[in-house]
Amino acid sequence: MSTARPHRLAPTRQPVHRLTLTSYDHATTLLADAVTRRLGPITAVIGIGTSGVPLAHSLATRLTAKPLRINARHERAAPADSRTSGHVTVDLRPLDTALNGRRLVGTVLLADDTCRTGATLTTVYPKLAPYLTAGSTLHTVVLFRHTTADYNPHLWLWDITHPVHLPWQAPLPADAPVHDLTLPDTPHTC
Repeated sequence: MSTARPHRLAPTRQPVHRLTLTSYDHATTLLADAVTRRLGPITAVIGIGTSGVPLAHSLATRLTAKPLRINARHERAAPADSRTSGHVTVDLRPLDTALNGRRLVGTVLLADDTCRTGATLTTVYPKLAPYLTAGSTLHTVVLFRHTTADYNPHLWLWDITHPVHLPWQAPLPADAPVHDLTLPDTPHTC
């Protein structure tokens, strides 16, 4: 009878989906081109919190629009829980400060990196109506839409099932299995 332990295989890890800086630049150009074709000139791009601001600035630069910001935060379902409750707190003070009593005219984009459930976009969207002049329109744009989301943004690039590592986030561990995202040919629209 042998007392040797059987060899154990190392546990497999799911690869981390990564958006490289080069792919991000191409993605924002693809989105900006689609926005121009579909919506025409854009006057402002409002980024939601720290995650939507990079996209808002990139799109605003490409669309020669004014970049703006609001803050939004999900409440956690429980203190130690990583899931969100669906309740979103919105802080419009950065927008109030930037507009200084003025209202936005024309076509405006609301940008975030990911639409996980749709809670942030559906909470923020109606709160922006008082900031728009009559006849102005507001459209949502994201890089990623989770396949289980209850909301479809107006434009998005990737359908995802797992989080994506973004170029401005802390570097991944050197041994992390990585899958670089491939740029789609065209954005999704609804």
